[in-house]
Amino acid sequence: MDPFDRTLGDYNAIVGNTGGDNRAEFDTRLAHSIWYESPNFSGFNFGLLWAPGQNRGTDNIISARGEPNCTGGNPEPCNDGSFGDAYSTALTYTSGPLYLVAAYELHKDVNRLGDEGGPSGNVVTGVHDEWAFKVGAQYTFAQTGTTVDALYEKMERVGAPDAYNERSRNLTLWFAVTQDLTKSDALNLGWAHAGSSPGSPVWTTPDGTNMDGPVNNAANMYDIGMRHRFDKATFVYLTFTDMVNEEGAHFDLGASGHGAKVDCKDQTGACFTGTTIKAITLGMNYKF
Repeated sequence: MDPFDRTLGDYNAIVGNTGGDNRAEFDTRLAHSIWYESPNFSGFNFGLLWAPGQNRGTDNIISARGEPNCTGGNPEPCNDGSFGDAYSTALTYTSGPLYLVAAYELHKDVNRLGDEGGPSGNVVTGVHDEWAFKVGAQYTFAQTGTTVDALYEKMERVGAPDAYNERSRNLTLWFAVTQDLTKSDALNLGWAHAGSSPGSPVWTTPDGTNMDGPVNNAANMYDIGMRHRFDKATFVYLTFTDMVNEEGAHFDLGASGHGAKVDCKDQTGACFTGTTIKAITLGMNYKF
């Protein structure tokens, strides 16, 4: 559902990304897991997954057994998103030009202790569960060569005080259109929107003042790109991406390893908020 996959305009810069930065917690690659994928039943497919945490600490603040990094992708100490067990499920339906999907994922005991002690003093973010739910649809109009994608996502951090809860977002949207221009060329357009969270443990005003509490941390990402296919195995692409962060938002580009990451942090480790980031991606894809 993402024609900008593996470019700096990849929708995971916002979709599956609870707080911004350059990693999407709900697009993380799990180091070990057990899953089941059903056969096709009249167009329906069903999947279940469990990734055991294997962490030796109840607060998941150390790396789990058999993992070189903190679960969730953040560096040690594991106090900015590391979690224990993960559970996910998805149901898809495919019928000709129509594709539908609904998916849910739960991360147990997510450690956000790194957010403690903000400008207001004892900001209590603690160790709580986080989950995300998505529904999406894709339809291809064969007569015009147009493919339309739409996705809605809700993310929730359970039990965290609203004023400092940066990880809950009731509204994340993705819309994309691919228009075939010729048999070899296509135009891609995309828009991702992250609604504001209830609050934030820390954000920095343009004059450098550190703040916490409720803030407008919504963001919008705009994509446009061209793709030219030489044959079934080879195509080239050129994309332009514009990430527009509101006052307290710090969404980056290249999240989850899709393209070269754009790092929002300055030399002190704080994120720049309210920035606008622009990027061009030029590449080639060859399938052996």
